[in-house]
Amino acid sequence: MPNWLIMADASRPVVFPRIYSVMGATVLVPSNVSWKYNGVAMIFDAQGIATAPDIVAGKIKQIDYNGSKALRVIGNIASDTNNDSDTITFTGTVLASGQTVNVSAEITLLVEEASSNLYRLFLNMADDVIDGDETSLTMQATLFNSGSQVSSGVEYEFTDQTGAVLRAKGITPTFTITKAMIDSELMVVCKAYVNNAVVAQEQRQVWDSTDPYTIICNQGTSVRQRATDDVTYSFSLLNARTGSLVAGTVFVIKVYKNATTTDITSQFTVTNTSVTVTGAKITEHKSIYVDASCTVNTQ
Repeated sequence: MPNWLIMADASRPVVFPRIYSVMGATVLVPSNVSWKYNGVAMIFDAQGIATAPDIVAGKIKQIDYNGSKALRVIGNIASDTNNDSDTITFTGTVLASGQTVNVSAEITLLVEEASSNLYRLFLNMADDVIDGDETSLTMQATLFNSGSQVSSGVEYEFTDQTGAVLRAKGITPTFTITKAMIDSELMVVCKAYVNNAVVAQEQRQVWDSTDPYTIICNQGTSVRQRATDDVTYSFSLLNARTGSLVAGTVFVIKVYKNATTTDITSQFTVTNTSVTVTGAKITEHKSIYVDASCTVNTQ
């Protein structure tokens, strides 16, 4: 695995919140920030180094990043006793439309035991939202084999969730995502090829906040569903300029299995505005992606 202990800060991973107001078209800076690691409150010393919980003591540092509090990994969290993935939880408050709003999010820190010839693909971005005068985003693909970075003999292909090619297979690991590619939201899928065979695949979601319309899900944008729950995801269309919902919107809803990008929509109950995902389907497919799209009549 990468040795975060000896790496320069610029190469170490950073976990940071990014809170964007669609109506205000601005990035909001959170205050009263707190963190949990696997559900346990994190405590930091005067230098920002984590002192609790024990699993990350001395291995994570709280820093200032993009105007907000963030976490930088400064040590190796994986160990003989911690060999499965962990969860980092962020909570804070922001001031929006004159009101104090609570915000929270979770991210999974991937920890897994390596085996011979295990490939793992990572997609890194400094920012995943187009806003202001931005016209593009940059995605960097990095392939590891049994913990060592693969620097030659690998090709990368970038597609959307349906398999439509955004950039053909090539040796360049950097991909520029233009504003024209993103219709409010886009799931980018990257495949890494070695000797013309796919050895790893990863995906990452990006957004264009400057679009005049945005689709809203009643469960949020990054959802964790337990295998014991049945959840209905309902969608509505927001006019970001007026702040009002567009009545009568009909959505085309698709469901994909993340591991294979296979269209599995037929396995779910879908209406014009919602899809119901059962716990049994979460157990079966582990991770899924729900895509909702619609056509807006601007006349």
